[in-house]
Amino acid sequence: MSASATSSLSSSVPVVKPNIAQLRPRVPIEATFTSMTLESGKTKDDVVPTTISSTGDVTPARPGMTPMELVDSDSEAAINPDNEVMAVEGGWQGWRVVICASVYFFFTLGLVYSLGIIQEALVSAGASDAATLGWISSLAIIPMPVFSIPFTKAVARFGNRSVASAGAICVSVGYACLSTCWSPTDHPKLPLGDGVHQGLKLHMERIVVFGLMLGIGYGMVFFSTSQIAVGYFKSKRGLVIGIVYSASGFGGASCAMLLRVIADKVSLPWSVRILGISAGAAMLPLAYWLVPHQDERRERCVEAFRLSLFLDARFNLLLFATALGTFPLFVPPFLLPTYAKSAGFSPNTGAWLVAGYSLASAVGRVGFGMVADTRVGPVTSLMLALVLASISILAVWTVSNSLATLALAMVLNGGSSGALLSLQPPVNAAIFGVHQTALTMSMMMCSRAFGSLLGGPLAGYLLDAFGGPRAGTGAYRPALLVMGSICFVSTISVVFLRCKVAARRNVTWRARI
Repeated sequence: MSASATSSLSSSVPVVKPNIAQLRPRVPIEATFTSMTLESGKTKDDVVPTTISSTGDVTPARPGMTPMELVDSDSEAAINPDNEVMAVEGGWQGWRVVICASVYFFFTLGLVYSLGIIQEALVSAGASDAATLGWISSLAIIPMPVFSIPFTKAVARFGNRSVASAGAICVSVGYACLSTCWSPTDHPKLPLGDGVHQGLKLHMERIVVFGLMLGIGYGMVFFSTSQIAVGYFKSKRGLVIGIVYSASGFGGASCAMLLRVIADKVSLPWSVRILGISAGAAMLPLAYWLVPHQDERRERCVEAFRLSLFLDARFNLLLFATALGTFPLFVPPFLLPTYAKSAGFSPNTGAWLVAGYSLASAVGRVGFGMVADTRVGPVTSLMLALVLASISILAVWTVSNSLATLALAMVLNGGSSGALLSLQPPVNAAIFGVHQTALTMSMMMCSRAFGSLLGGPLAGYLLDAFGGPRAGTGAYRPALLVMGSICFVSTISVVFLRCKVAARRNVTWRARI
């Protein structure tokens, strides 16, 4: 036999590789088969899908596939992400990440919620009106949704540790420097409130700069810690996200009361400095353990924006609901101190109401997170939270005429509003898959820009248009009716979203969604 014949024969005969099953000679075009193995201990679960093209070339499955594999849109797991499989659920690493992320949320959101106490002090001292301070308060919130895509890109490029550390520094420095944004004066811009004997002058340039610094830090902390625990859990995903987000409620209650207590002992500027520096000292060391799950690092989508998602009706409905649901989200913490004073209660009562609202928010985030893990499902839980938020504003707060009814409104609204934030990652993971959580969250956060920017100022303008805080609680009613109505429209959007998801999964309305 010649060398050329030998070469031709060897090229036509497939080479047998160890531990790999060989293909039959004639197979149908585009057929798929499952590779087998002769190793002991391998079971049917260890199979690797392989595709044979029309040219006869064998295309094996991509190496490095994990249980968190990014699936295509036609697969069963993409249609129903409840079919997702995880190799390990939680573990010490997962719970350690939950604890560290919770501490970040405790201090960051706690400081943001405590701005209502500072706003009440400035209004009482005649430094500015409620509408102007509403715009200033939104500076601490608006950077997070506006720059959500750059923040997501930064986390993908530099990692959770670096972005969280930078966010902690911005939050600490920005909040502490807010203490330099006002000074005593004998000629305040507006008349002094009851029981106030010293006027304050507001330095607008400083408060804009440091308010934006606080807001940018809040955005970096949010995107580096809010979703990091998702990759470690599946069956407890709603619970752990609720725990992380609930820390902001406990932080809001603690920071509001600490700010009031320390201000009575020393002064408002020094209390702001103490809280800001303490927050930075607590958060910075914990950034070392903010590491995402290895499967998530390997397989997660690093995109921050995908235009094709706007062709999905489910995405548009959730985007619309998120945008509208943000309008009344931060209004109660900012209005409560001045509302309590207009109702005839002491400033300490207003601080206690803010603390109660924050505690109810914390409980609601954990509670609705646990409900989302049951047969109710995350989308249905979001719908119920929006219904409760609408009722608490339209049917309770607007008609409250006593401390008891006002406290009830704060408990209901705090619990439901907190769930609107904590349910966002589980809802996104349930609809679009855990591998696209960062992508969809960055785009959803963009829609919050309108509500974050316009919610507080709109409520402030409506309040001033109907007489301001000195006109009594009736002046707050138009703002509350508008915010409650917006929340109700958001509820309707989530109802349509649930119907769309059920139709795509081909299940009835009773199914877990």
